[in-house]
Amino acid sequence: MKNYTKEGQKLPLFGIGPYLISGISILSVIGMILSRNVLRTGIIDGVWAWIFRVLGIIFILLGIFIWYMGALGSKMDEHIENNKLQTGGIYAWVRNPMYVGVWFINIGLLLMWHNLWLLILIPVQWLILTIVLKNTEEKWLLDLYGAEYAAYKVRVNRCIPLKRVMKKSVKYAFILGLCRLVKLQRVMELPPEKAKKLFAKKYKGVVIPNLKDGKVETETESVNGSTMLWYRHPEHPGKVCVYLIGGGMLKYPSPSQTKEVLSLSKKLNIDFVLPFYPLVHTGNTLTDVYETIYELYKSLLRRYKPENIYILGGSSGANLALGMISYINDRGEGLPMPGKIYAGSPGSLLISDEEKRKADILDKTDVIMSQKATLSVWEGMTGGKKVADYMESLQLGDYTGLKDVYLSFGADEVFTAAADSIKARLEQYGVHVTMEIEEGLYHTYACIPLVDDAMPGYQRMLRYLGG
Repeated sequence: MKNYTKEGQKLPLFGIGPYLISGISILSVIGMILSRNVLRTGIIDGVWAWIFRVLGIIFILLGIFIWYMGALGSKMDEHIENNKLQTGGIYAWVRNPMYVGVWFINIGLLLMWHNLWLLILIPVQWLILTIVLKNTEEKWLLDLYGAEYAAYKVRVNRCIPLKRVMKKSVKYAFILGLCRLVKLQRVMELPPEKAKKLFAKKYKGVVIPNLKDGKVETETESVNGSTMLWYRHPEHPGKVCVYLIGGGMLKYPSPSQTKEVLSLSKKLNIDFVLPFYPLVHTGNTLTDVYETIYELYKSLLRRYKPENIYILGGSSGANLALGMISYINDRGEGLPMPGKIYAGSPGSLLISDEEKRKADILDKTDVIMSQKATLSVWEGMTGGKKVADYMESLQLGDYTGLKDVYLSFGADEVFTAAADSIKARLEQYGVHVTMEIEEGLYHTYACIPLVDDAMPGYQRMLRYLGG
């Protein structure tokens, strides 16, 4: 491989490779030096010693093969020089075959010393590889290739080719198992009064961490007595996005969410507003939230062109984002509509037998929400009072004047039961609708990409809002 940077080349040829390889190799050398004195109690003899040696030779040969296929057999240098993402050959099995090859060689050398203490170094080296790559090269590649690399990460593991035999990442499979173990659906099905008491105990008011940043300025404003956290670019990009979080009006945006919105604002280079809208356990209901967001929207129209106002919402926030269009039409003040809406897993009460049939099936695959949980959350949001039909069921909304909407649902979530009906209603009013229903993914996956499996959806959301 040639060691130079070609004109126009966006990635270094070797990256952090020499440093990372040296690091894990030095660790192995230290272990082997200590093996015959400080760590000699771990030495095994007899048949087991020969088994370790044979395994060691296998790992060394396998490591050499993997390194060769990754470094020389795949023309990797040409791909880097031409800024092309390599996903074929050995790279269809693991994303970092050169590092894996060196790691396997190190494993083989450690096994040759047939010392049980040295086995501890194997997961330590894996951990070093994981932490370093995740925080360096993977970030560079995501910035350079965007959705293409995000999708590649979903298909192929970093070091161990488990995804060739598993449909979900190990982390995602673990999270799903944990949700089922703690019976998260049951928690979401808590009666409204119990849920309100539970969240009221944890209520700390509006908490905004230090968001000081050289590119984006943050400040708060009040609308109808509610805090609005602004993220403004000094160069005034002329576009703004309102981010309506979910949570059934039970909690304010968390400090981590305020930081995520800062990240979104920087990535998209547009202003953001994060409303801390009224909560149910402070004596408010859904109609109070609608009025607050309506007043916020009117204030935005005085600062931005309507086509440059976007709304992003997840879960109950997505319901609110779409419901606001009907609310604007219902108020009859003739306000122009926002340029686009991204609605991730919008919740909606079911109205047809077909929707309910679908929901009965999805109740068994959704690990977060259920039909019972939806009704419980809705009762809490409305205080048990009747509200406008379009607030309850997005399938009954009036979307006159709206031009563009992006809907996203996880194929396993119960809210997907109403997806086709919501899309059809929007299209009935001439709205251009893009809808994705991602196989195997969870509630609001694109807005909250907890695992690599969700990153392609997150990247599509960014492209939509940034386009």
